[in-house]
Amino acid sequence: MPERWADRQAIFGIFWALALLHDQVAYRFAFASVLDGALTLSAAVLLARPGNLAVMAATAVLHVSATAARLPDVYNHAWFTSLVALALLLACGGSGFGPRAFDAFAAAARLCLAALYFFSGWHKLNADYFLHDTGCGAAKYLQLAKRLPFLPQSEAFLSAAAVTPVALELALPVVLLVRRTRPWAVIAACAFHFALGLAGYPRFSTVSYALLLLFVPNPRVVRIPVRFRFPMLTAIPAAGAAVAAGVLLPRTAALRIEMALFCAYSVVLLGAALVAARRDRGEPEPAETWTAAHLALLLVVLSGLSPYLGLRTLNTFSMYSNLRVEGGTSNHFAVPAGWQIVGWQRDMVEIESSNVPGLQALAGSGLAAPYEQMRAVLSREMRAGRGPMEVVYRRGGERIETRDAARDPRLALPQPVWLWKLRVFRPVETSGARACTV
Repeated sequence: MPERWADRQAIFGIFWALALLHDQVAYRFAFASVLDGALTLSAAVLLARPGNLAVMAATAVLHVSATAARLPDVYNHAWFTSLVALALLLACGGSGFGPRAFDAFAAAARLCLAALYFFSGWHKLNADYFLHDTGCGAAKYLQLAKRLPFLPQSEAFLSAAAVTPVALELALPVVLLVRRTRPWAVIAACAFHFALGLAGYPRFSTVSYALLLLFVPNPRVVRIPVRFRFPMLTAIPAAGAAVAAGVLLPRTAALRIEMALFCAYSVVLLGAALVAARRDRGEPEPAETWTAAHLALLLVVLSGLSPYLGLRTLNTFSMYSNLRVEGGTSNHFAVPAGWQIVGWQRDMVEIESSNVPGLQALAGSGLAAPYEQMRAVLSREMRAGRGPMEVVYRRGGERIETRDAARDPRLALPQPVWLWKLRVFRPVETSGARACTV
């Protein structure tokens, strides 16, 4: 394998393994199940053997499997990283375990990250995002200001705080993919993720750092982590100590350690990105061709388009965007609700009472959910072996009461497992502005 690709592959392997371990520890998934334990151990082995594509592929298999097992209860970044892992598996399936496979994967992964940035910015182009009282732009800036009290909090700065991430996220797909601007785009993206991490979202940032390293034009300038190769006997105990700290330490102590490590990690990467930009001579990258790995990109794009097509609204990269397209209305500046090709999001219900916790939480909350989401929650409870499920709800102005949802022909339960895992919706306010939620 040419040194260039050996370096890039090993560098990515290290930072991808660290991102996976970070997620496993931070969410206390490390040994929550046999599958999670296998993923944690595989990520530790990858940390020790970052250039081994077979180990990377095995970790990807476990990552995709663990995410599928947790569905629908996964965060946006976990859904996204599972699609990136799928791209790696598709690349290996099409090209084996040689340098061509990693080349194909890297090309697809770069486009996946660019698409993620685009949709994250595009979803924010709505009337509610820019509000100072309920908009996510101001809310996230105020979260950051709590950690950095010297930041100004005037109305003008709150407005700028809402506009800046949207402008950056919409610009990044272009400047990252244009060879001339790529080195400086990586710096801007790293700085952006550093700020996101300080605001309380370091886990998404560590994943993005790993993928941003695939854009570094000359990976040889970031060889420090590769030279400091973790021997197997060092990497696994180190990963084990991190897991133990995350599981056993009080939450506040664990969060403090997490943020301290994240800050150090971010500063090192920012420095490496600056060195890469200064040393970059603008040599053209090899021409990229479309491969099987790009099928994962299509899934990323489909996920991002889903709210506007009338499909699901969760795991669509619309986190903290205030986007609302449910109930036949849309707050997006450019996309009307009439563009939806299916009516799942237009058919809303309001829960009055239920003995199912996931539905009872909506009772009296001022929130409505798509009818299909109610069916999904009930189907999941049926699979878990729950007894008679009671629910009282309003649909289309009609009050409906059922004492045994499993036997109610109107509900037609259960849904297929794959359907309630993948077709998921968030509840939305019945009136007023859209709140800032995941």
